[in-house]
Amino acid sequence: MNPKTILFVCPTGYGTSKNGVDLGLAVRERGNRVSFFDVDWMPAHLRLVPKPMRGDWWQTTCVKAMNHALLTRIDREPPQIVFFLSGFQILPITLETIAARGIRTIGYWVDDPLEHARALEKAALYDLFLTNDQDSVSRYHAAGVKSIRHFPSAVSESRFFPATGGTSADIVFVGTHSAFRETVLAQLTDFDLHVYGPGWKKNSSLPRHHLHNEIFGEQTNLIYNTARINLNIHNWFGRGSAMNLRLFEVPCSGGFLVTDWVAEIDAAFVDGEHLACYRDMADLRQKISFYLTNAADRQRIATAGRAHVLANHTYRQRAAQFDAWCDQLLGRDA
Repeated sequence: MNPKTILFVCPTGYGTSKNGVDLGLAVRERGNRVSFFDVDWMPAHLRLVPKPMRGDWWQTTCVKAMNHALLTRIDREPPQIVFFLSGFQILPITLETIAARGIRTIGYWVDDPLEHARALEKAALYDLFLTNDQDSVSRYHAAGVKSIRHFPSAVSESRFFPATGGTSADIVFVGTHSAFRETVLAQLTDFDLHVYGPGWKKNSSLPRHHLHNEIFGEQTNLIYNTARINLNIHNWFGRGSAMNLRLFEVPCSGGFLVTDWVAEIDAAFVDGEHLACYRDMADLRQKISFYLTNAADRQRIATAGRAHVLANHTYRQRAAQFDAWCDQLLGRDA
C-alpha cells in the first residue's frame, strides 16, 4: 500500500454529521497522511453577526471566506488528493484552481436522490465523484459525469456501541423533520412514540409530548440502545435505492431497527435476521405490535445485526475501497 497525502474537507464541529471525519480517520489508519479542513469554518467577525442581521450577503461572504481559507491551506500544505463531503459550499472556481495545481479531487454526495439536481451542478468538476445511491449512477452517466462510483454509507464502531442507562421508550425516531416523515409518524401517535431531531418542534403538528430536541453524539447512541424499536424513514421512500446512516448506526449500537424497505438493503442485510423491513403502513403497524411483545426476537435480531455491521459495514471496510480508488487517481498500483 502506497501512503498518500489527503485533505478531507467536511464538517468537523459539534452537532454535525461525522461521516466525513470517520471515513478520513479510517483512511488514516491504513497508513495515509490524512488531515481535515472544517467546511463550516468562518472568520470570527462573521460569527459575531447577530442572526437577525444575517441576510444573503452574510451567507455569500461566509462561503467566499471559507473557499479562500481552503485554498490558502492547500497552498501552505499541498496534498495529493482533496476529498469533499457533499461540497454545497465549494465554489466551482475553487475546484478549478485546485485542479490547475495538479491536485486530484474526490467528491462524495450523500444526499442522493433528493438533491441530485444540485449535485449535477459540480459533479463533472471532480476527478472522481461518489454517490450514496446506486440508482443515481445511471443518472450521472446520462448527464455526462463519467467518473462516478457508488459508495454506500457506513458507521464508526467507536461512536455507536452497546450502552446502558437512559429512559426506555417503545418507539424512537431520530432524524430531521420532513413532510413525508410526518405523514408516517402521524399514524403512530397511539403508541409510546418519541421523535428527536431538527425542525420537529418548529414545524410539526404532532402532539407536543411526542417531540424532543435534536440529539448528538453519545446521546444518539444511548437513545438507540434504550429504544425497544428504532424506526427509520427514508426521505426518498419510493424514489431511490440508497440506505441512510441509520441503517448502519442503529445495528452497530446494538439497537433493534425497523426500517422502510429500499432496494440496496437486499444486498447489504437480511430482513428478519439483521433488521426488520416494512413496505407500507399496515405492515409497519403489524411489525411494531409484534416486536413490542416479542423481546427475544428483538434481541436476537439486534445482536445479529451488530455482528453483521461490524463485519461488513464499518468505515474500516469502506476505507479499503476508497484507498484503491485514490491509488488509481494517482496512477499507482494499490
